Amino acid sequence: MDLTTTIFLIDDDAVYRYGMQKKLRAQLSDVNIIPFKNGLEALEYLANESREIAYPDLMLVDINMPVMNGWEFLNELDKLELKTKKETSLYVVSNFSEIALKEICKSFNFIKGYLQKPIDLKASTTEMGGLSIAV
Repeated sequence: MDLTTTIFLIDDDAVYRYGMQKKLRAQLSDVNIIPFKNGLEALEYLANESREIAYPDLMLVDINMPVMNGWEFLNELDKLELKTKKETSLYVVSNFSEIALKEICKSFNFIKGYLQKPIDLKASTTEMGGLSIAV
């Protein structure tokens, strides 16, 4: 992992993005958080050959978003053949039922897990992409 941890926060809710960025920065001393309002913005960034960040350490992807929702983003991401030296930990984040989402998430081998909103960063600690983050 690079010296700086990079996190993609893909969610249409500006208040949620702001709160999560603040919480993550409080826990991680050297973090670069790149927010996206929808899956299309994130996908276009990843498909851009001249992007600043090759690939993030962690992606938190909301499911219910306008323009391109989380499922559409995940399907397109699965089609991209991104060449990267680091493995990204991708977590689906949503208000939806955990049981239903866990079943759907199984169809994507690159999804590491599911986090239900609102994420309580003080509830317990988990390993996300080699990062110890309380969720």
